[in-house]
Amino acid sequence: MSSAMAANPRVVLDTNVIISAIGYGGKPGKILLLALEEKIQGVTSEVLLAEVREILIKKLSLSFSDLEPVFFGFRAYYFGNRG
Repeated sequence: MSSAMAANPRVVLDTNVIISAIGYGGKPGKILLLALEEKIQGVTSEVLLAEVREILIKKLSLSFSDLEPVFFGFRAYYFGNRG
């Protein structure tokens, strides 16, 4: 984690924020973008990501294999596999 990232506020990216960001954009989309740009520190968990995955599979009729690349990216970003 960069020193600039440590100084930024932490924001929980819960299921509602992530689903809204993906589906509708708006303020949740801006929050997710700020986290990806490291202007805020987005905080999530494997449990929340599993819930998001389940909702997307049910609501959008996507398969686990359709979503796995996206969630691999989330896990890599939020759980320490980024440079």
